[in-house]
Parts: sequence; structure tokens; C-alpha cells
Amino acid sequence: MEGDLPKPIGLKAALGSVALSARKSCFHLREFHPPAQENKYPLTYPTLGTSQMTKRLAVVDIDLCVGCQSCMFACNRRFGEAGLARSAIKIQSLCGYEKGFLVKVCRACRDPACAKACPTSALTKRAGGGVILNYAKCNSCGNCAKECIIGGVQWDSMTDKPAICVHCGYCIKYCPYGVLRLEELPVGEV
Repeated sequence: MEGDLPKPIGLKAALGSVALSARKSCFHLREFHPPAQENKYPLTYPTLGTSQMTKRLAVVDIDLCVGCQSCMFACNRRFGEAGLARSAIKIQSLCGYEKGFLVKVCRACRDPACAKACPTSALTKRAGGGVILNYAKCNSCGNCAKECIIGGVQWDSMTDKPAICVHCGYCIKYCPYGVLRLEELPVGEV
């Protein structure tokens, strides 16, 4: 009977195979090269070019979200950094998988309360809804985050300023379940 039992292995050997498989599955993260940026803390955001369309991020189906936070990591990578500190999108658990998740991101309000609450006019209306943040004017008061009724204004702890979604769509490429979509709207419709 004693000969039928599997030979015990050490913890290091057992974890070694797990660590190896984790390294292989995360290989694509090491190969990631963020887009080159001249200024790590831009004062303005990139324009949409010559297109007559304006874009905004939309949540397609919240029930598809599994809380993997891939969109948050992708958003933070725009700054060439790892982690979640500067992400303009936040995934919040509503008590685990049974209750689901909440996607907190700027929904491009046509009449943004966050811009009205800004005492320094650092937030200006963006074509198509939402706002553009001018870092130089921001005094870090936090009024914008308090006034956003959906919690779409995140806080960048590195700069002590708001992290506002620029509706670039970078996070969409990393959402494996199609929760997010970038909508294009003709400028005349907004």
C-alpha cells in the first residue's frame, strides 16, 4: 500500500512549474512597447486629426466584464508605466462574480458637471461630450471627482490630479470580452 502513494516533492519544485507557466503566459507583457511620448505629463491631449468624427468610449455590455482589469493596465501603459495608479478607467467589484462588476469611466457627458465644478477652468468641454484636462491650470482641489455622479473621474496619485479618459480607445484592444467600444459621432450630432 505504501508503494502506491506518490513520491512527495518539495514546495520549490511544485511552485517552479507554476512560476514557469506564469512566465510563459505573461511573455507578451515583456514584449509590450508603449507608444513614444515626448512629454510624460502632457498638458493637452492628442487631437483626432483631420477626421470630422469625434469619439467616445462606451460600455457595450457590463455583464460581459469578469473584472480582469486588463483595460486598467492598458490605460496606465499610455504613460509607459506598469500598475494601475494612473488609469482613467476603474473596474469595481460588486461583491464578486455573483454580483458582477462596475466599469467606472468618463461617459462623455454633454453637460459635464466636473467642468462646472472646476474653479480654475482646467477642465474644458470636449467636442462630442466629456472634458479635456489642462494640467497646468489644475490646482488638485478634487471638485471634479466629487461632482461626477457616475464616478468617472479617477485620481492620479502620481501627479495628484484627476485622471480623465481621453477616449483614445487604447483600453479596448486589451479587453478580452468586448465590454468596451469606441463610438464615432459626427461633430454636428453632439
